[in-house]
Amino acid sequence: MNQIKLAAFDIDDTLLNKDNELPESTLETLQKAHKNGVIITLVSGRAYPSAYKIAQKLSFNVPIICYNGAMIKEADNSTPIFISNVEQEIVHQMVDYCHKYGLYLQIYDEQDNIVVEKINEKTLADPDYYNTGCREAGDFNKLKNINTPKMMIFDKPDNIVRLQAELQSIFRERLYFTQSKSHLLEMMAPGVNKAVSLARFAESLSLSSCEVMACGDNANDIEMVKWAGVGVAVANATPELKAVADYVCKYERSDGVAEAIEKLILFNKI
Repeated sequence: MNQIKLAAFDIDDTLLNKDNELPESTLETLQKAHKNGVIITLVSGRAYPSAYKIAQKLSFNVPIICYNGAMIKEADNSTPIFISNVEQEIVHQMVDYCHKYGLYLQIYDEQDNIVVEKINEKTLADPDYYNTGCREAGDFNKLKNINTPKMMIFDKPDNIVRLQAELQSIFRERLYFTQSKSHLLEMMAPGVNKAVSLARFAESLSLSSCEVMACGDNANDIEMVKWAGVGVAVANATPELKAVADYVCKYERSDGVAEAIEKLILFNKI
């Protein structure tokens, strides 16, 4: 196995434990990998401010790939290295669809704020709400410009499965659909996913995929885990992700991250 020079970690249900905290033991393992010359990056569906809050817990600079790959930012730089927004016509079509069927839609603006038509219990259930700004827009269609890297629909898991199939048949290649949790349907511009942006970031460092480890737990991590030279699934990952991983951890979430670093980077053996 090639020496790992870049390690990428999903945040929710991967890097964080069940209490949505980064344990000291995992933090120490990440710092040990950094001291051994490994670049650590966070790759998340979260908004930048929410991911940045986690990155701040580390004592070194952590580049952040957020919105499922729609944005790449250095943790100490307010200017994105890369950003891809959904076409405004597509946003308005999605707004019309959600209005027609009474669906709750949440979008993010260029200032990384959550934008909703009206704040409700679904807004408050989103971890991003507590780490980013949030504003009520009234009717989305009254907004002249909606530049958004990501849109989300919240609903029951069974409904999300049906909605994804239906919306994919409507929008086809004009949107990329994925899920980080069973009750969320996340939508980005076509050509956007975690793997594409992780590859873009690795290329900027003159690294190939075989020098990259990527670790995740859910559907929005599949492309990234497949692309990386060493793809890792934590023990609580979905069966679909485990099926494409090179290594499946014995432990869940943050304990699995520490396990992967110890076995695959620090000792370089499975």
